[in-house]
Amino acid sequence: MRVGIIGGGVAGLAAAYELTKQGHFAEVFEQADFLGGQASTFDVAGGRLERGYHHLFTSDTDIADLIDELGLGDKLGWLESSVGLYLDSGDGGKVWDFATPKDLLRFKPLSFLSRLKVGFWTLVLKNTGNYRKFENITARDWLLKRMGQRAYDVIWEPLLRGKFGEYYDRISMTWIWGKMRLRVGSRKNGGGREQLGYPMGSFGEVIDFLAKDIVTQGGAVHTSATVARIVSEDGPATSLDVQLDGSTNERRDYDAVIATTPSYVFTRLAPPLPAAYQAKLDGIEYL
Repeated sequence: MRVGIIGGGVAGLAAAYELTKQGHFAEVFEQADFLGGQASTFDVAGGRLERGYHHLFTSDTDIADLIDELGLGDKLGWLESSVGLYLDSGDGGKVWDFATPKDLLRFKPLSFLSRLKVGFWTLVLKNTGNYRKFENITARDWLLKRMGQRAYDVIWEPLLRGKFGEYYDRISMTWIWGKMRLRVGSRKNGGGREQLGYPMGSFGEVIDFLAKDIVTQGGAVHTSATVARIVSEDGPATSLDVQLDGSTNERRDYDAVIATTPSYVFTRLAPPLPAAYQAKLDGIEYL
């Protein structure tokens, strides 16, 4: 089977790795001149740094297993997190430890009752398995109602603004629910600090090993490669018009195509889609 893959981030490379491992041919096209997407790195002072901060949670077993399979398992370190919350109360700012339940109980900018509310509802979120009940309410409205105005003003709104900017009050509560499930679930023995995973050679080393193994297993990986469109001719979309290193477009035919791009990019590349599906993709603002 021949598979064309749009995007050389972790999703695209992992797909190509699995396909080539099973004996198929997979060809990856990445528009940037580097691989890794949001997990990519840049060189500095003889080492590497991620373009964006990343780590693994203890529940991220698939990527941890893949790192081990690539021969890098001994470089995956599990470290205790160190989290602080800065608050300027008007008489000078202070950084409060904010990594464990005990830190929350010591967080004096909130009343003791507010601290108990935050802790109680955090446990509720951690132990709630169904996300659907949070889909139709914003994080702002849910947190205000359960934890109160003061807790929202001091803890949650600054975090939401820092993460999502002007969209802070439009974020679904499912996002907070997911983070609570991950973060509280990664605490050692439930009440200790989170255990977070970092490849000691950076995520860039993982990306390098993935790309090398894809080629070794018979696949191909291209950077500075632009996919102009996904082609469908009276049937499934199985061809790509691509441009390699600034050359003219050429068509490449496959048995299947995998797109790992954001939705707004995919809709520009894809042939006409069913109206309902197109509306679903177009209806999401991508940040």
